[in-house]
Amino acid sequence: MKPLFYFFILGAAYLMSWPSQTSAAEPATPPAASAARFSEKGKIDSVNILAGRIIVADGLFKLPSTVSIYTGSGKGGSLGMLKKGVRIAFNIAPARSEGRRVITEILVLDEK
Repeated sequence: MKPLFYFFILGAAYLMSWPSQTSAAEPATPPAASAARFSEKGKIDSVNILAGRIIVADGLFKLPSTVSIYTGSGKGGSLGMLKKGVRIAFNIAPARSEGRRVITEILVLDEK
């Protein structure tokens, strides 16, 4: 009985030391929350989060739900910050998906 008990205790201790899944889901903070590290800039003309698309400076881009969004203060932002008229800086993936350019990360320049 004692070896089984010790096995259970050691197993529980091991599982408790495992990294939390919630820490991996937190948005990463960019090294420098400045527009200089983003390749594109523009004002949002239209955004449809459910359809996964955004129009910035008359260009159509794919907007995945996994896009990283940052604020000027360097903190993580949310998709809800993306509204018509908001100025953003962003990076796009090198390859095209379904004929559209895919935005990988966004810096919200106007925090409304």
